[in-house]
Amino acid sequence: MAVNDSIIWIYIARRDKTGVKLLTQLRGKKILASHLESVDDLRLPLDYKDFIKKSIYENRLLFEPWIESANDYLALRSQLKLRGYSNIPLSNIQEYGSITSAISPEIYTKNINQIKVMVRKSS
Repeated sequence: MAVNDSIIWIYIARRDKTGVKLLTQLRGKKILASHLESVDDLRLPLDYKDFIKKSIYENRLLFEPWIESANDYLALRSQLKLRGYSNIPLSNIQEYGSITSAISPEIYTKNINQIKVMVRKSS
């Protein structure tokens, strides 16, 4: 991976912060945790895009989609815990895509509306 490349995690989180479901992991530039507004802007392969859209649609009442970068699953898990989430899966088993796949697709993250922060605590 290049210097700015990171693992991008797409997940759906319960609105009351009592659960998280990992959808997939991809490659891309580092980004802060952001709401995922449109899957089309990520320029994913069709099978990934269709699965993510279907998962978001089926869980739209209780869950909301998020996208976030982290170096590994433990870093993601600790970031979610710091933001107040509970019932986070112990392992990084995703709904789609294999953690053992040699090449995960790279996504286009320039169209994601990131939250602007003045100061961010180091993790």
